[in-house]
Amino acid sequence: MVTVIDVVTHTQVANEYLELNEKYKYLIWTPVKDGYCIEGTISLSAQHRNVSLQIEYHVRIDIPKDYPRTIPVCYEIGNKIEPSYHQYQNGRLCLGVDTNQYMKFRSNQRLLGFVNDLLIPYLFGYEYFVTFGITAPWSEERHNAPGLVDYYSGYFENVSSISQLLHLLMYTIVLRNVYLPNNPCPCGSGKHVRLCHKDKVLQLRKLCIGEILLRDVCYIINNILLEPTMLSESEVSNVISLKTFIDKHCLT
Repeated sequence: MVTVIDVVTHTQVANEYLELNEKYKYLIWTPVKDGYCIEGTISLSAQHRNVSLQIEYHVRIDIPKDYPRTIPVCYEIGNKIEPSYHQYQNGRLCLGVDTNQYMKFRSNQRLLGFVNDLLIPYLFGYEYFVTFGITAPWSEERHNAPGLVDYYSGYFENVSSISQLLHLLMYTIVLRNVYLPNNPCPCGSGKHVRLCHKDKVLQLRKLCIGEILLRDVCYIINNILLEPTMLSESEVSNVISLKTFIDKHCLT
């Protein structure tokens, strides 16, 4: 069974803000209609891989009403970060693949953990870019469908094709309340799930992000079908069959 992520109370969110404010003293709690908002300046000296940089950015952190089921989103509101640098069209900072964000957040499920583990590395990466004129080596990721394929391939490991990767993701989504350990692993290894990708599947299910995973699967399918050179002829057939299944059973 999947883990149930309960929504926290107003008092709990307030306590997490106080914990955050002890380290980042210029972040101010701002009341909003649909959730919570924290706004202010993050200023600190940060270090990564023997590189030390001074970070100072004016940010807004929007916390949804169903936090922590849904994690916060961030904006840089001081106009220091170029719009072309890992941002969505609405100005939301792209802190990485959504699934990876949830993975990191669930391991330290506090506002302080979110800022330390996701926002600060992003700001550090941009400061590195500004200082040295190149993207930080550890943050070079492809975008869009290729970036999603890269992430999930790296997460699951030992998956030889995109179609098998997609079937493994759909196994995680569609059978999220059932384990079926003796089923053949969708990765195509020939092993039972319990002897293959069991731990990865169960870890992903515990994040409770089925909608995000399904969205990513659909996005990958729709984009790779526009570039069939990414797939063999047999894979194209498999992906089309999977798309038909999703359209019939998952998107109605």
